[in-house]
Amino acid sequence: MFCTQAELILAKKEHICTWCAEKIPKGEQYYRWASVDDTWHTSKMHVECRDACSEETSYYGDYEYMPYNNERPRKD
Repeated sequence: MFCTQAELILAKKEHICTWCAEKIPKGEQYYRWASVDDTWHTSKMHVECRDACSEETSYYGDYEYMPYNNERPRKD
């Protein structure tokens, strides 16, 4: 799997987090990156969701996860 560098973006419109399936409201910062395996996919995650995803997937050495099927961590 190939992934582009994750960018911290300020949402210009509402998005859905690919980690927790909750809304990313307009005006909130989120991470966005593209990946390709069989097809291209754009991931958009809350900052805390990307941290959780990074922690969980670092064990396996790749960024594969089950989209829209994880709990949103509490913000610190």
